[in-house]
Amino acid sequence: MLDTARRSTAEIIAALREELSERALDAFILPRFDAHQGEYVAPHDQRLAYVTGFTGSAGMAIVTAKTVALFVDGRYQVQVRNECAGPFFSHHHLFNEPPESWLAQNAQKGWQVGYDAMHLPPNWFDRFARACDKVEAQLVAQIPNPVDAVWPDQPAPPMGRISAFPLQFSGRSSKDKSLDLAAALERENADFIVDTQPDNIAWLLNVRGADVAFNPMPHSFVLAGRDGKVVWFVASQKLDDSLLDSLPDHIELQPFDAFLPTLEKRISAGQRVLIDPDFSPVAVRQALEECGATVLCKPGLLTLAKAVKNPVSCKACAIAIWMTALHGQSSTHGSWKRCRRGPRRAIRSANARPRTKFWSCAGHVPASSARASIRSRRQLVTQPCVTMRRALSATR
Repeated sequence: MLDTARRSTAEIIAALREELSERALDAFILPRFDAHQGEYVAPHDQRLAYVTGFTGSAGMAIVTAKTVALFVDGRYQVQVRNECAGPFFSHHHLFNEPPESWLAQNAQKGWQVGYDAMHLPPNWFDRFARACDKVEAQLVAQIPNPVDAVWPDQPAPPMGRISAFPLQFSGRSSKDKSLDLAAALERENADFIVDTQPDNIAWLLNVRGADVAFNPMPHSFVLAGRDGKVVWFVASQKLDDSLLDSLPDHIELQPFDAFLPTLEKRISAGQRVLIDPDFSPVAVRQALEECGATVLCKPGLLTLAKAVKNPVSCKACAIAIWMTALHGQSSTHGSWKRCRRGPRRAIRSANARPRTKFWSCAGHVPASSARASIRSRRQLVTQPCVTMRRALSATR
C-alpha cells in the first residue's frame, strides 16, 4: 500500500505547486496512467494517489495554482469525495465533464500546461491539444515528471522476476506468434509495430512477471518488425536465469531505458510504424515523427491476435471458468464443510422440532427447507463439473 502519512496532502500539493512555478508551468496534467497506460500500477507509479490521496483505479487531476480538479468515472464519485475532501479539490465526472473541457474553460491565454509524454496516450494528448488551442495555451512535455521531484520517499521502480511461460500452457511458441505478427504487418503495409502493453508483450514472448500485484505481466516494451524479429526493452536484472538460457534467437534484448533512443536509431524516415492511439505513450508517436517515420494509429494487432485462442488456451479457459465457479460458490455460500454439516443436522432434528432452524451458508432457514437445500447444493457443485467436462470435450 502507498504510505502518504509522512506528509499531509496540503504539504504535497504546496510542494508540487512550487515545483510547477519553478518550471514556469501554470498547470500540470496528472493521470493515473503509468508508461503502459494500465489501470493497475506499481507503487512507484502511484503519483495521482500520492498527490491527491485518491486510490481508485482510474482517474486524472489537473493541478493549477488555485485548485486541483479531479476527474473520476461513475464508480468513484463517492470515494473521491471521501478521500479528497477539503478546499484543495473540485470534483468532476471523467466522461460527463471531461478534463479537456475543463481546461478549455479555465485555462487562460498564454498558459503553459505541463504533461508527462510517457503517461499520456496520443488520443488523450490530441484532446488536450485541441483544448489548449482554443485559448492559445501550450502543452509542454516535462522530463522528469514534476511529481517525482517532490516525492522524496518514492518507491523504486518494480523489479519483479520474469520467467518463461511453458509451451504446454501457451500452446504456441513465441517464434510462431512473431511470424504471424510479421504477416499481419505485411497485410497492413507497415514495417514495424511498437507495443507497450504488458499483457500483449507477455502473450507474444510467452513470459510472466511480477511487477504489479495480482497482474502476472512484466513491465517492458517491444519493437517488432516485418522480418519476424522482436526487440525487447526490459531490465535485465528481472530476467530469470532459465529464461535467459532459453530465450529464442528472434528476440533481441535492450535496456528498458533505451526504448525511445533506440526507436529513433532503428527507424528511418519514410518507414511505417503501427501504434495503438489509446494504449501507448504519446512520447512514442513524437519520437517516430521526429525521425520522419509515418505513424499509423490503429488499435493493437497484438490485442486482436491475443484474442484468438488455440486448443490449449481454450482448455485452460475452461478449467479457469470451472475454478472460478467453485471459488464463487465458496465465497458466496461459505465453506463446503459447513454446507455439508448444516443440512444433515437439520434433517436429524426435523421430525422432533419442526420449527428448528439450522445454520446454512446463506443464513438460518426453516428445517422444512433442509432437503430442498441439500438438493440445491448438490446441483451447485455438480453443475460446474458437468460444464467443465463438456468444455474440455469440445477442445479435444
